[in-house]
Amino acid sequence: TINSQIPFTVPENLSAGKTGKKMQKLIKSVAHDTTSAYRLNDESLFRTLLLTHNMITVDAKTLKGFFLPVIMAKAKMLGKDRILLVKQSFEPVPLYSVMNKLGFVYYTQKIENEYHVYFIHKKEIKILKND
Repeated sequence: TINSQIPFTVPENLSAGKTGKKMQKLIKSVAHDTTSAYRLNDESLFRTLLLTHNMITVDAKTLKGFFLPVIMAKAKMLGKDRILLVKQSFEPVPLYSVMNKLGFVYYTQKIENEYHVYFIHKKEIKILKND
């Protein structure tokens, strides 16, 4: 069903071996000052995406320590027809650039005392804009 919560298991040893080295390179390579270029500014398109795509949620507030490996693991397993929602108590600005490198744009909402950041694959945006 649309917008259903899909269960997810975090793979063990996310930061070990080649995966950890690749992740460290990716984190070091991002520029934090250009994040507005990765933002989805079309609210109507965002609403359409919410109605037509399944959503996977990561409540980063409940994760201990460095939460980026968990989010990246979910993003890599995410089908292009799904949206990744990350909930956090602060705006995770560095995450925007990291996720852009993986092919995602973002849409951010501040709801009460937390941020909801939705990551949508760029290809999905292109498909919807061409329809």
